[in-house]
Amino acid sequence: MIIQTICYFDVFDMPLTVFEIKRHLVNYSGEKLTKDVDLSLFGVVTALEDEKLKQFIEQKNGFYFLKHRETIIGKRKQRARISIRKFKIAAKMAHILKELPFIRMVAVTGTMAMRNARKESDIDYFLIIKKGRIFFGRTLVTLAAQIAGIRRYANLITDRVCLNYFAAEDGLEVQRKDLFGSNEYSFILPLLGFNAYRIFQKTNSWIQIYKPNYYADTIPNEILMDIEGKPSGIKRILEAIFEFLGAQYVEKLLESWQISRIKNNPNTFIKGNYVEANSKRLVFIPKPQGPKVYQLFKERLAEVNEKIFALDCQLVDMKQ
Repeated sequence: MIIQTICYFDVFDMPLTVFEIKRHLVNYSGEKLTKDVDLSLFGVVTALEDEKLKQFIEQKNGFYFLKHRETIIGKRKQRARISIRKFKIAAKMAHILKELPFIRMVAVTGTMAMRNARKESDIDYFLIIKKGRIFFGRTLVTLAAQIAGIRRYANLITDRVCLNYFAAEDGLEVQRKDLFGSNEYSFILPLLGFNAYRIFQKTNSWIQIYKPNYYADTIPNEILMDIEGKPSGIKRILEAIFEFLGAQYVEKLLESWQISRIKNNPNTFIKGNYVEANSKRLVFIPKPQGPKVYQLFKERLAEVNEKIFALDCQLVDMKQ
């Protein structure tokens, strides 16, 4: 599993510390692990000290990586600094969204959440909306991001907020259950609404199939703005006003309009794009990176396994 983990994160040019290896151990087959598999920090440290493994993995400045891949240490440090700057942008927008009606959680995903963002990267948002108000909530968030001047659209990408995943409170289960998805959503970083985030974690406990050391109910980072996520007084008043004025009717109108636009958008039907559009989830992911990442991972893993096999054969010949 150590080799699997380091190979997987090598695709992202991410060397890992021993604590990160332990936390993000990869079980890419998805098969149930036997009881003799040691998932503890001690087990990871012991495995990393194995002389055989050391022939394929190097360590420098506290980071572990595939042999001859030392250059990714510099990349990771640079991208970490870039991510911190982008977090400030994401946090400012989250402060605005915090008071909007029906918003229950705002989080970042993707390379931002992994602290591995490139300079030209956008900021992927994941939002949880009150049950039955997903189209209303999406409209309010989109307008707010547009007015703030940081919504991603057309060729405006760098440091822009990409609103590509909305989930209603009754639609928190991720539909694409694979290795890439398990990694993507185990790194999710909530900026506000920890209660909703915790429910999301429990709903997606399947992540443990691929990442056995993933556990719910943990505060994932130090930048949580609103750990409880309870609606403020202003927010409760606004929601009450909207409900009194006919939020349910507006929701139906917005649903009809948005679904029509999505169905008439040529991008919806481009091969490889992933789109969900219903009352539980609004997901828009052009050319998902999952298949590409998985292919690169398998190639790296196969290359290392071939070297391990060759070494084993060599040792057998020497004994004979």
